[in-house]
Amino acid sequence: MRRFIFPFIAVLLLMTIVYIPAFAGGNNHYKKETLTNGLTVIIKSNPDSKVFAVNILVKGRAYLEPKGKTGITEFVNRMLLKGTDVNNAVQLSKKLDDNGIKMTLYDNPYIPYDDIYTSRAFAFVKMETIDEYADPSLNLLAEIIGRPSFPKDKIEEVRQEIIGLLGMNSGSTYKNARNIYYKELFGDAPYSKTVLGDMKTINSITRDDLVRFHKILYDPENLIMAVATNIPVDICFNKIRTIFRDLPKSGYEYLAPPKVEPVKGIAKSHKYMKKDQVYIYLGNITAGIDNPSYPALLIATSALSTRMKLNLREKQGLAYSVGAGISLFPNFGIFTCGMGTGYKNYYKAIKGIKGEINKIRTEGITDIERENTVNSLWGSMLTRNLSRINQAYYMALFEYLGVGYRYWDKYIDNLRAVTTREVQLTAEKYIPWNNYVLATVGRK
Repeated sequence: MRRFIFPFIAVLLLMTIVYIPAFAGGNNHYKKETLTNGLTVIIKSNPDSKVFAVNILVKGRAYLEPKGKTGITEFVNRMLLKGTDVNNAVQLSKKLDDNGIKMTLYDNPYIPYDDIYTSRAFAFVKMETIDEYADPSLNLLAEIIGRPSFPKDKIEEVRQEIIGLLGMNSGSTYKNARNIYYKELFGDAPYSKTVLGDMKTINSITRDDLVRFHKILYDPENLIMAVATNIPVDICFNKIRTIFRDLPKSGYEYLAPPKVEPVKGIAKSHKYMKKDQVYIYLGNITAGIDNPSYPALLIATSALSTRMKLNLREKQGLAYSVGAGISLFPNFGIFTCGMGTGYKNYYKAIKGIKGEINKIRTEGITDIERENTVNSLWGSMLTRNLSRINQAYYMALFEYLGVGYRYWDKYIDNLRAVTTREVQLTAEKYIPWNNYVLATVGRK
């Protein structure tokens, strides 16, 4: 969702010619293995660059958080660089610099659309350096995720950071609309929880809470580590096994991700804010990436997004931001249309969104639209995967979503196999019409 500047819409086609061979598999070598402590390790090696990139996907953000402690995952991640039982925050910072390490544990709220990788289903730890520094960097990574000290003075510092972000977000029509949209979709189920929590839950979190929850969150059984490197896969795996095999287990019994059902009927929720703009979210639970119809649904949704931008924003001038997309979770997806518009255009905007949805469900798209959309999606995927860290991120993500870490290898073939007729039938089945959530924030 994320203001609907979706990664798969942006295309840099000139770059695809250079990078197609890298995704064709000719120079890629893979290894996947689970350590005895439960840590899933995925390695991709090719000679494209000397960057050493690691993404650790931390499963179950929303449904692992204890009752009344929403936002504790974010709190834990923001504490990881504040000190370990070996190094304090200053020493950690110096070691990161000495090894050329860039580490990311949460999105930057001051960079527009930086939260495209943030999910209620999981957290992440991203680390980038060069192959030459792989050994010290992996050792430091194991220390950071496995042995944080949670110093008391830093806890209060981080608490104030999060409270500041909550205050900043409270004035955003977009972020408020997203939160009430998820609340209507999921009710009291785990995925209705916000990433940052709220003032009450953040103020209730103690050091004991953080220590206890960290053991569950960063249990190796709850992690997927994906690596993109130039180091041969067996050598890289041996390094990881040596360093991470002693990562302690918590003994926690992890449950499968919760199953969800689409909302029946029309559920509306509005929050008044004294602003001249209004933000609109309209959508419902839909097929996920593991569904055979997903490639056709992705094409339909992407084509719909393009039409909305052309017809509602460019031609009618109704929106300052608009689009459609699918957010992916284990076992399901969330189809969403979103628009930011002036409050005087509210009813016209709703009518326009529903009109575009109805048209693509009943009429589908043309052959040329399908071809252009497939090319756009393919080019966007290649662009996103130019960086090693994104390659690692998506390998871990796809493994978590149940389609396997090499999902990109068959991505374009899956898209090209979809017929124009299949796009229309899939849109009719999975894009909501009489059953949806409508969440709005602002004046109307």
